[in-house]
Amino acid sequence: MASRVFSPNLTSELLVNSVIQEVKALIDNKDKFKLLDLGSGGGHVGVQVAKNLGLSQIWSSDLDVATLEISIRVAKESGLKIDHRVGDLFTPWEGDRFDLIIDDVSGVSRQIAEISPWFQGVPCSSGECGTLLVQRVLQDANKYLTDKGRIIFPVISLSAGYKIISAAKKYFKNVKRLQRKQWPLPESMLEFKYLLRQQKENRNIDYEEKFGLIICYTEIYLAHN
Repeated sequence: MASRVFSPNLTSELLVNSVIQEVKALIDNKDKFKLLDLGSGGGHVGVQVAKNLGLSQIWSSDLDVATLEISIRVAKESGLKIDHRVGDLFTPWEGDRFDLIIDDVSGVSRQIAEISPWFQGVPCSSGECGTLLVQRVLQDANKYLTDKGRIIFPVISLSAGYKIISAAKKYFKNVKRLQRKQWPLPESMLEFKYLLRQQKENRNIDYEEKFGLIICYTEIYLAHN
């Protein structure tokens, strides 16, 4: 079962760092602060954020039932209470509201996911341009945020990131980029340059070619009203 769950990666690291830097000073009451780790996988991001913010409990969910036991174990090992639910995006949280939502659902073009080393055994239903799930999250997020609530989400260049940013600006008054980091595409994917260039021409992904490498990027954004 564990092979179906993502291991912590660069996006995880950037999400954790961004939340800690941006949100820590905004917490008035740690005992009442509700953090939702959406698309939590094995729970690394939510647990690391909760520990660094001094929280005692987290809420998390993922579509894959394989995450259930893993997330509960990881949280308990860190001394945290956890309410982890299995379901599609916000479906498990009807009627709940959170002070912070960390969105870590899949945001990579399906065609790129199929040739990547990251999605082996992990489903990818983010669509040809990689934005379907994140756009759905941004569209519905306000129903699950408190009045002063915030959502933090990644934009990976192996998707049509401009569509995600446009959706964020449509549903939130304030959208701010917190971090941006470049990284090289794994060598195992370079044999698919024709597909990569085709997807870039179709504006489904974005990257630069330098010194024989394909350079991608990950950005982290904060949105609130």
